[in-house]
Amino acid sequence: MTPSEAVIELQNTYDKELTEFQTARYTRFLMKFTPADIEKIVCKSIEECRLLPRIASLNDAAKDLLVQRPDRRRGPDRDCKVCDGTGWKSVKVVYSETKQEVQAVERCGCEDDPGPGGVF
Repeated sequence: MTPSEAVIELQNTYDKELTEFQTARYTRFLMKFTPADIEKIVCKSIEECRLLPRIASLNDAAKDLLVQRPDRRRGPDRDCKVCDGTGWKSVKVVYSETKQEVQAVERCGCEDDPGPGGVF
C-alpha cells in the first residue's frame, strides 16, 4: 500500500475528507515506511481507533508492530534522477473502489530494501 492509497483508505473508512494540508502531512509521515509496513500500520490503526487516527496514533501502531523505518535500514540512491534521492517516485493510479485517478507515490527502483532479514 502506498502512502496515498493509505490516506484514501483512512478517509473512506472513517468517511472523513482531509484537507490538502492534512493529506500532505499524513502522506509525508507514511513515506517513511515500506508499502508492506504501511498496510500493517493502517490495518492496526483501523482496528484500534473509532475515529480517524492522528499521525501520532499511526506512529504508535508502527512502534507496537516493531516496524523499523526504511531510513534506518539503508537509504535510497541520493543521486537518483527519478526520485531525486527520496526513494519514492510519483505515479498516477486509479483507486479500485471509486475508479478515481489520484496522484500517488511508490518505491523507486533505486532502493533495493533488503527488509528486516536482509543485510544492513
